[in-house]
Amino acid sequence: MRIVQYGTYIPIEGATVYHNYGGCGGFGQVNSVYTLIDVEVTDSTGYVQWDKDAGVTDICAEAEGYYGSCGYGTQLNMPKVKDGLYRLTSNAWIKFNIVDDVPYNSDTKIYVSTPWDSDFDLLVISFRLLPYAGFRNDSLFVAKRSILTDSLISIETVYPYVSAFDTLDYIYHY
Repeated sequence: MRIVQYGTYIPIEGATVYHNYGGCGGFGQVNSVYTLIDVEVTDSTGYVQWDKDAGVTDICAEAEGYYGSCGYGTQLNMPKVKDGLYRLTSNAWIKFNIVDDVPYNSDTKIYVSTPWDSDFDLLVISFRLLPYAGFRNDSLFVAKRSILTDSLISIETVYPYVSAFDTLDYIYHY
C-alpha cells in the first residue's frame, strides 16, 4: 500500500499508518473497541507493508500537513484505497474576507462553514482564516442571518480551489 497526496499522487514520506482490528477509535489510540495490530511509517515512495491476512479490518493514516484519514471494514475496498493507494488530503487555508456592499447593518450576521471546520460568527471581524483542503473543490457555505428575527436571509455555496499547503485570499461581497 502507498500513501499519496490527494489530487497529485505524490508519495507521502513519513506518514504514520495504523493497522487495526475492529475499528478506529482515534489515531494511535488503543481502547476496548478495537485492537492495534501494527504501526508503520512510510518510506520515500510512500510505501508501507499491509498484510491483508493479518486480520486488519481498519487502516488510519496521518502525516504532518495532511488531514488524517481512516478506512473502515468494507471501506478498505473503496476509491481512497483503490489500487493499493491511500489518499491523504493536504492542509490548505482560505482567508475569508467580508465586504459589505450595502450600508452596514448591525442586525446581520454572516456565518461560513467548510467541510473541514465548523461555523464561525463573522459579524465582528472583516476576515477569518479557515481550514480547507488542498487540491479539492470542496464546498464553502456562506449564510446571512437576521439577528432580530433569527431567520435565514440567504445562503450561498461556493467552490474555491486552493493549492496544497497554500492560502487563498477569498473576498465575499454581501
